[in-house]
Amino acid sequence: MDPLSLLLASITFTMAGTIIGIGTGLCPGVHVNNVALLVYVGQGTLTGTILALFGWASPSSGDVMLLLSVLILAIAVSHTFVSFVPSVFLGAPDEDTALSVLPGHRMLLRGRGYEAVLLTARGCLWGFVASLALILPLRLLMGSPVNAYDKLRPVMAGVLALVVTLLIYSEGERRKATGRMMIKAHEVGGVQLLAESDGEREVEPWPEFAAGDDVTIEGKVAEVWSGGMLLVRGRDRVVVETQDDWENDDVWVSVQGIALPVTRTATANEQRSWAVLLFLLSGALGWVLLCSPGIQAANWFPIPFLSSTNQSMMLFPLFSGLFGLSTMVMSGASRETIPDQQLELSGKMESWRHGRAVACGTIAGSAVSWFPGVSGASATVIARYLAGGEPDGRENRDNDREFLVSIGAANASSTVFTLVALFVIFKGRSGATATIGSLLAGGLSPWEPISSVPLAMSLLLVACLLSAMCGYVAAKAIARLFARKCGKIRYGKLVRAVVVFLLLLILMLTGVLGLFVAGAATAIGVLPPIIGVRRVHLMGSLILPAILLLAF
Repeated sequence: MDPLSLLLASITFTMAGTIIGIGTGLCPGVHVNNVALLVYVGQGTLTGTILALFGWASPSSGDVMLLLSVLILAIAVSHTFVSFVPSVFLGAPDEDTALSVLPGHRMLLRGRGYEAVLLTARGCLWGFVASLALILPLRLLMGSPVNAYDKLRPVMAGVLALVVTLLIYSEGERRKATGRMMIKAHEVGGVQLLAESDGEREVEPWPEFAAGDDVTIEGKVAEVWSGGMLLVRGRDRVVVETQDDWENDDVWVSVQGIALPVTRTATANEQRSWAVLLFLLSGALGWVLLCSPGIQAANWFPIPFLSSTNQSMMLFPLFSGLFGLSTMVMSGASRETIPDQQLELSGKMESWRHGRAVACGTIAGSAVSWFPGVSGASATVIARYLAGGEPDGRENRDNDREFLVSIGAANASSTVFTLVALFVIFKGRSGATATIGSLLAGGLSPWEPISSVPLAMSLLLVACLLSAMCGYVAAKAIARLFARKCGKIRYGKLVRAVVVFLLLLILMLTGVLGLFVAGAATAIGVLPPIIGVRRVHLMGSLILPAILLLAF
């Protein structure tokens, strides 16, 4: 094909791939790697389509394979943008969006779900732009003349282990809830005398309450001190914090106030020990799933033609359990409704925060894309926690917003540089780029010398940028639609419906084994908020297998 015809065909297949990627991004469990495999398997049929559409331009076999590669890359790019919609609104992540679930969930419950998706989409878009500026410097660094890839490869396992050690060491002492509650009485009339004590009174049982609830309880004052009292009834007891000048004990009172959790201080070493345990637990689960070829042998699928024996498909139940189902299980008993979602931003993020988020995500994604086993999400973990720490919802809410931008930028950068790595070191570091490498095969020209950029790489980068712009527009529009429809829905019912939907999807796509994986992952995923450590350590499910594979 002549260059102009090839460019026209490339744009056509970029748009087709973008539309497919938007669809796959909205479907939890449909991973780009599996779609790329379908394109590879169905290349005969797709070749016929290409010849029917562009036979007049006499495409060669190399041109056909390049157009199929453009299709796969466009699917991957648009999927990256849109996949944050189910991650935020449904809590159904894949490995690249897993870390967005918790801050996105908090923003959703504050009426900012649309903003959460928009921030990740903006991070993706800026990540693509920033990545284009870094292509040449990283080509010089990782390829000739520096050849840093060859020099770093033998010690990469040690570098990852060092990063994990730093992340674990960053855990410090933290105030932790003990499981008990105290009541902070209202300032005026919060404690009222009912009767002098002359035995037990016939009163209703204490209601169940959680932190933040307005409560009214009756009980006997067993002990008083300056600013507080101990209220008991039978074996039940609760501490009451009050500003009333209360001196009498052995009397029955009624207390109106707000429930607060009772906390204690956990030492830094205690928190680090929990972090190590979480890292090892999730890492062991990831290792079993990714590094045990025979694990699928005894699996059972209810609908065989929908199933996939691809081992990477098990990442869907793994990450749904670690980050999605675990979050929903802990909040599923809520009777709250999802608040009306706001369709405008809560305020402009400071430029230094936005710049730091994009820079951290882009640099981290570009760095890890050259090495096996480390995803864009792992890159975000490394960069963001060293730069600013994990948002926990208690500090400046801009932390959540910055974190989401950095996740988007890391995923975008990872997509770009796994492609560049294919033309520099001839290694496909993702399922999509590995499939592209197989399609191009003998037509894969090295980027050498630096002044001779391969035509295939140029067309793929153009497709990447075009698909990114379309993916941003699509993610923004779809998130707006979700935001308009989900308001006033009772949150507990929605959560339970989504849990059932995810479990059915897991069963259909990954079989009974997938349900066991999701159950085990959920059991691990509920631990971080309970014991008070960061969820970042659950990424050990990918990082620990990567360390072991690189080391041995």
